[in-house]
Amino acid sequence: MRLAIETFTTIIVVTISCILLSSMISIAAQESDAREFFDVMRSDIEDSDYNSTVIENCKSEAKKKGYKLNVNNLSVSEKRKSLYLTLYYDVTLPVYGIIGKDGDKKGMIQGYAR
Repeated sequence: MRLAIETFTTIIVVTISCILLSSMISIAAQESDAREFFDVMRSDIEDSDYNSTVIENCKSEAKKKGYKLNVNNLSVSEKRKSLYLTLYYDVTLPVYGIIGKDGDKKGMIQGYAR
């Protein structure tokens, strides 16, 4: 009887551990996707020489992917342009929707386009 209880307990612990680890991997993948998207948008904005049309296209593309991109102009002069970019994204835990239900958990990536 004792062996059955130990085996059952071990199976439960291993199952819960697998679920938590797979959820952590999923969250890391979401963060990685958002970081990659942020880097591409920053590069596009810098390569376009801070063109307002490109910035609006980046914002609309972010919205299509479920992100929110804020762009703040911090330029001191026309010769030295600087934009502060902030990308917001939802973090969801795929198992039972425990975290991120209705977008209540958000991640944020910030950086400069210079």
